[in-house]
Parts: sequence; C-alpha cells; structure tokens
Amino acid sequence: MSIDALINKGCLQLNKEKPLPAERTVIVVGSARGGTSIAAGALFHLGVPMFSAGPPVFEDIHLSNAFEKADKKRYRSIIERFNAESVWAWKRPSNINYLAKVVKEVRNPIFVVMVRDAFAIGVRNSISMKSNAVKSMTEALMHQQKVMRFFNKNTHPILFCSVEKVKQYPDHFINSLVSFCELQPSQEQIEDAIHFIEPEPSEYLEASRINRSHGQIGGVRNGCIFGWAAWVYRDEPVTVELIKNGKVIDSTEATEWRDHGEGIKNKRNGYCGYRFNLALVNVEVGDTLHVKVKSDVRDLKNSPVTIKQEDLLNPKVQA
Repeated sequence: MSIDALINKGCLQLNKEKPLPAERTVIVVGSARGGTSIAAGALFHLGVPMFSAGPPVFEDIHLSNAFEKADKKRYRSIIERFNAESVWAWKRPSNINYLAKVVKEVRNPIFVVMVRDAFAIGVRNSISMKSNAVKSMTEALMHQQKVMRFFNKNTHPILFCSVEKVKQYPDHFINSLVSFCELQPSQEQIEDAIHFIEPEPSEYLEASRINRSHGQIGGVRNGCIFGWAAWVYRDEPVTVELIKNGKVIDSTEATEWRDHGEGIKNKRNGYCGYRFNLALVNVEVGDTLHVKVKSDVRDLKNSPVTIKQEDLLNPKVQA
C-alpha cells in the first residue's frame, strides 16, 4: 500500500452503495463563508446546470427566495423548469433551515457538504461583513451542529468535504466530486474546475464583502476634485476620503446630484456625487491624491491623481 493512501485529503463519501438514478439533484450545503461557493463553482465548471447561478458566488437566488418565503407555487414552478435537465445543482448556505422541505420537493437529492474551520469562518465574516468574529464562530459551530443532526438522520448519498483540504488537494476534490455525482465532464472542464480552486480567490473576496463600494474620480477642475461614489449592497450615502501622503486630509458625504448616478443599483437615485475644494486643504502642484470610500480597502476608479498647475486655477466650489 502506498503512503499516499494514508493521507487525509478531506473527502468522505457516505450512503452510496449503488449507482445514482439518471435524474438527480445536487444540493450544496454549508455555512455562510464556509466553502459552499467552492463546491458550487466546481460543479459549474464541470458543466452541471445551475441556471442563473454564476461567478463568483454561484448562487441561484430565485429558488432560494421562493423557499425562504415559503412560496410553494413558485418553488415548485422553478423546480419543474429546472427538471428539464436530468442533473442540476443548487447552492444556498442557509438551506439547512429548510432542507427537510427541499428533500421532499427535488428529484433524488444527493448532497455535497462543505465543512470549514469555525475560526476561519469567524475571521472571514469579521473582514467581509464587519461582524463580531467570536459571535460568528459560535454561529458557525451551531450551524455545523444543525447540519450534522440533519445528516445523522438522513440516508441520501453525501460527500463531506473539508474546505482546508480541498484547497490543499484540489485534484482529489474534483475527482471525488466527479465520481460521487457520476458526472462525465471533458478533460478541459476538469482542468478548468481544478484551476478554479484558489486559496484566496480575489473575485470572491471582492464580491462577498458588505463594505464594497464603487465610483470614480470624475475629474479635477477649477480647484476641485469631484466624482461619484456609492455602496454596492447598501443604500445609505458613503463618506468619501481625500488622502495625501497616507493621511486623510478631508472627507465628505457623497450626496450631490449626478445624472449618470440614476442607473446605479441602489436607492440613492442619482444623489451620490462628491466634491473637494483643494484650496481648503493645502494641496500644491505635484501632490498625489488618493480618493476612496471610508472603510473600503480600494481606491475609487481613476485614483490616484497628480495635481497640475491648471487644476488649481480659479479655485471655487461649483454648484
């Protein structure tokens, strides 16, 4: 026996003694920030239909919302449409709260259960959601206990996966997923799924944080630097910071009217503009200025800017 057989590569298959039915539903289970996007993304790259789910979180919110609103007519209609495919997959971290109902509604469910270190979940939530890390760890442990209670009583096929081990052995995870779900992907799809798994995927980290903003520096003119900024997932106005040499030299709420701001997907209705009067903050020719939303980690688009002589002419605040 090779020593490789003694290595824990983080996948455990249970309750699968015979081939799966031709028609089946793959359900991904796990905590929020607990690795469900890895499993769902891998299934996506392996060619399993997931409908409106796509990068970077691979979550079909239509079916999830129907279940969470107990809209039986709607979720049955969606499932009927999805059943046009012989095999399809669905992921929702909160689905453990109504999984018993889901099991009764979908065809021949099989489960991919992602298990992640509760400390890692707590820290990720503190970074992405600005939540209390210890409270998040406690909630993650409670969620995992609920998952274990459900599957202790469940006889459906299950693939348990350790998120930490999945990142360490992505090839093994993808091969285990293909075997468990009885998929027939191309070699290209298998390679795409393996390459999809990254220790710290930047697209996911960017998309999954609550303090994600967007906006830009629109220009520097008449002694002012101006533009627009708004939260991606929140409706209240952002505070924009003007930074010189690593220090915040001015800040303001982005509440001015911008006609192009009407298309932004929040409730600001175009009131997302900001403006800084450079004459009030001791800015000189040659200074490099950064502009970012307070508590965000990234500068706005077009930041930084280096101030030129013509930028400071006729300094005045325009309406």
